[in-house]
Amino acid sequence: MKFLKTLGVITLCIIIIFSVGCSSVKNSSDSKKLKKKQFEIEYPRDWKRFGLYGYYYLRPKSYDSEVVNIELNNISLVNKVITKAPQENYFDVLEKHVKSPENGENKFTFNIEKLSESSTFLYRIDYYRTFKNFDGVFKVKEYFYETNDGLTFISVQFEKRLYEVYEKDIDAIVNSFKVRGL
Repeated sequence: MKFLKTLGVITLCIIIIFSVGCSSVKNSSDSKKLKKKQFEIEYPRDWKRFGLYGYYYLRPKSYDSEVVNIELNNISLVNKVITKAPQENYFDVLEKHVKSPENGENKFTFNIEKLSESSTFLYRIDYYRTFKNFDGVFKVKEYFYETNDGLTFISVQFEKRLYEVYEKDIDAIVNSFKVRGL
């Protein structure tokens, strides 16, 4: 009798452990997919996609009331291509890219990293950015993959404090990225 009680308790514990462990795994109903000719990416249902005509952006559906520059906090899936001359290497081209300011921005403390062979992406650039017309410091990560035209990239840009809040979602979205049609 004591053996059956012990066996019952052990069985109940195993069932609870497996049901709790399995519930933390995301399934397809917890996310949405964006499929385009060049890529496919998955993002959480509490994020939204916006943009048209080849310009796609992802961001959380809601922010706290302190966020002023909502439009600057996003994952950009714009089909941006960086080309290189035959005598150039990608590292030098990426360094030029990150050092050239756009739209009144300042970039500082950047790092270019060549990623592992098993990664979808070849390079990642991490840096911080400020804008002349907006307050705040933005954390930026650009992920580069090779296409027939050169290096194409997706860009993650969030205010530093927001990046920390959404980092798990951002990492999951970036890791779901798949190149298509090459």
